[in-house]
Amino acid sequence: MRRIKFILLLLLAFCIDSEAQNKVGMVVGITGTARLRNADRTEQKLTARNFAVSLIVGQSLKADGQSKVQIKLCNGKTETVGSKGYRVSQVICSGSENSEKRQILKSIFDFGARYKTNRGNDEFILFPLEKEITIIRPETVVFRWKSTSEKKLSLSVNLIGEDKPIWKQEVAGEQRGFTSVELKKLLEDLRQKQPDAKFQLKLSIASLGTENSADFQLFSLQDEKTLQKELAQNNNEQGVFRHIVRAEIYSRYKLYLEAANEYEEALKLSPESIDLLNATASAQDRAGNFKRRDEIDEQLKAKKR
Repeated sequence: MRRIKFILLLLLAFCIDSEAQNKVGMVVGITGTARLRNADRTEQKLTARNFAVSLIVGQSLKADGQSKVQIKLCNGKTETVGSKGYRVSQVICSGSENSEKRQILKSIFDFGARYKTNRGNDEFILFPLEKEITIIRPETVVFRWKSTSEKKLSLSVNLIGEDKPIWKQEVAGEQRGFTSVELKKLLEDLRQKQPDAKFQLKLSIASLGTENSADFQLFSLQDEKTLQKELAQNNNEQGVFRHIVRAEIYSRYKLYLEAANEYEEALKLSPESIDLLNATASAQDRAGNFKRRDEIDEQLKAKKR
C-alpha cells in the first residue's frame, strides 16, 4: 500500500511539474514595472527593457503601484494586469476557430526555445543551406558564408543541370555575405519567367582550388499571395506580439531571413528579454547570420555571470 501511495505521489508531482512547464501566454507590453514570481518563489523584475517573457502555469504576475502589464494568452485573449495581480492558470489553447491561427498561437508561446541547425563542420556556405533546398524571396536575398582570410571569392548562380552561370560576382572572403539590387532584379525576372526552376549557388576559392555549392528555389508568386493574406489577417496585432506573429508565419514558409528580421524588430522593443534573445539568436542561426548569432550568445553569457 505504501508503495502504491508513493507511486501516486510521484505521478502527481510529475503532472504538476509538467503543467508548470506549460507555456500559456506571454507579456506583450508594460507601463512602469512589475514582478513575475515563479512556482519556486523566485522573482523576476519586468521593465520596458525585458518585459517580453513567456508565461507558465503556476506563475503569478503583479504590477507595481500604478503600473500596467499587458498579457496575451494562447486562446487569443488579451488581459491587463494591475496591482491586484494575476495568477497564471491552465488555459485551453483553442479559443480561435481558425486552425492555422491556433497553430501560430501555440508556436508563439514557445518563442524562447533555441533551434539547432543540423550543419556539418565542413559546410562553408551558411545561407542558402548546403544540405537542403532553401526557399529565397528575390526582394530579400542574401548569400552568406563563413568569414575567411582569402582575399577573393567567386559567387555564381546556375540553373541546376547547366554549367554556364547566369550570374557571377567576385567578393572579399572576410565580407561574410552579399546582396545587391542587381541580384534581386535578376532573381525577380527569373521567378517571372521560370517559376518552377531550381538554382545552385556556387562559391569558389581559386587560390585554394575549392568549390562549395548550395541549392535554392525562389518563393513562388502564388505562395507570396497566400503569405500576404496571412500577414494581413494579423495586422490588428500590435507591438512585440505583432513581430513575433509575423516571425512565426515567415518560419512556417521557411523564409528564415524574414523571420530573423521580425525577431530583431521585436528585440528592439524589449532588448534584454532572455526569451527574445534566445529566439533571435536561433532565427539568425537558421538565416546563416552567425556573426549576429554569436553577438547575442555573448549577451546571454554575460547575463548568466
